[in-house]
Amino acid sequence: MTNFKKNVDHPFGLKRPQSISGKRGLQRFIRMRINRPLGEFISYFLTSFLGAKNALKVKLFLFSFRFKLFGIDSSLWLGRGLGKMLYSKILWVNPNDINFVIKEGIVPYIESGDWDLKASEFKLHPTVIDMFVDNKEYTETQQYKYMISMLNSGKQPYWCKNIKDIDQYFIDLQGAYNGIKIEGYKDQSMLKQPDYQSLNEHYPNEIIVSVDRKGNYLHERGGSHRLSIAKVLNISRIPIVVIRLHSNCINNKQNIMQL
Repeated sequence: MTNFKKNVDHPFGLKRPQSISGKRGLQRFIRMRINRPLGEFISYFLTSFLGAKNALKVKLFLFSFRFKLFGIDSSLWLGRGLGKMLYSKILWVNPNDINFVIKEGIVPYIESGDWDLKASEFKLHPTVIDMFVDNKEYTETQQYKYMISMLNSGKQPYWCKNIKDIDQYFIDLQGAYNGIKIEGYKDQSMLKQPDYQSLNEHYPNEIIVSVDRKGNYLHERGGSHRLSIAKVLNISRIPIVVIRLHSNCINNKQNIMQL
């Protein structure tokens, strides 16, 4: 039997708070409090006058111009409206092509710098290994015990408000595994599910990735269980949505205006 590695850093997908002190804290503040709102305002302004498609072309042209002038300091924020245009494009890839993970919240669509060097090895979700490799009952998994302990301490794990909800969470996970095993991996439209879990979501409910300077896929968010299941079952193709590209990747492989 294959020896799968468990993700022990953030075992249940709950990200630990990060310090925002020092240089990285200042960079993050500028990025989230200045660059992102400014980029979204410009997107809204352009979209109002030019329409979404033309606004996107203008933003890509402006970024191309800035990229040539400033190089490594450039980033392109699309805003929610224009972002959803690009995030509607589904790519189908082999899950074994996704071997790294990086989770940085809301990100620009094109970004320079060394952000991709922070990526770490993607490890299978421990619950997927427990249930579908080691054949444990879900009540025996560490995630189940952890979610119960959260509930008992007055916290809400995911959307679960009571033990019945937690049971349903794992029943749904078992159902997802069975469905992928029997019918293959389907995107949300094929499952007749909404693309976004709520109106406030920035990214669709698919496996979300960034692309690093070498063209590698980095798992960003969404579908840690589903990606792990696809790897365990040796599924040949899964749908992904790209939310960020390293500018070097674009510079090496294609003209920015062809995105």
